[in-house]
Formats: sequence, C-alpha cells, structure tokens
Amino acid sequence: MAYKKIKSYQLTEAEMRKIWDDEYCQAEIETFDGVMVKFYADMFDHIFF
Repeated sequence: MAYKKIKSYQLTEAEMRKIWDDEYCQAEIETFDGVMVKFYADMFDHIFF
C-alpha cells in the first residue's frame, strides 16, 4: 500500500474524512503475516477534532 503525502492544514475535515474512508475503511488491508484488518469510519473519529 502506498501512502499519500498529505498536508492536513490544506484540507477540510470533510476531505480528511474522505481520505480516511477511501484509504482505510474501504480498502482491504492485510498485515505482513496475512491477517486481514478492517477499519470503520467512526473508529478514529477523535483524530478529526
């Protein structure tokens, strides 16, 4: 997975939430040892405040 270089001070909260949802909540993420990881939109709600 390639990470986007973002400058959060240039983005709105809605734009940051969209990136979070697209990159982590909608993607299939697998750890190095084959474990599938799932994130949900409200799991890290506190990071947007």
